Amino acid sequence: MQVVNINYSKSKEVFEVVFEDETRLLLNYNIFEKYKVSVDMDFSEAEILEMKYFSDIERAKSRAINYISGKLKTKYEVRLKLKENGFAEDIIDEVLDILEKEEYLNDRVYCEIFIEDKKN
Repeated sequence: MQVVNINYSKSKEVFEVVFEDETRLLLNYNIFEKYKVSVDMDFSEAEILEMKYFSDIERAKSRAINYISGKLKTKYEVRLKLKENGFAEDIIDEVLDILEKEEYLNDRVYCEIFIEDKKN
C-alpha cells in the first residue's frame, strides 16, 4: 500500500500516516524513522501491521510511564489505565513486561512501601 500523506501532531507527538485506501496509522518518531516512512513509499500489509504493533507498544509504554511517574502504581492499576486508553491486551501485556524488566513497576516494592506507610 502506498503512503499518500503524512501529518505530524505536535500535541500527541505522533505522525499520522495515510495510505491510498484511506487507512490511517499513528506512528511515534522512533518507528517513523526506523521504517523511513515518506510519501509515495509502498508497504506490504505485514509491514503496516508490524509498524502499528511496535508503535502501539511505544505509545502505551509512554502513557504508562507518565501515569506512574507521579506516584507508585501496581501492575493492575497500570493495566486498567492502559485498557481505558484503548490498548489491546497483547500490547498491554508486552508493555507491563517491559516496565517490570526496566524496573518501572514492582508490585513487591509497592507492597513494602504501602505497609511501611500504614505502620507509620
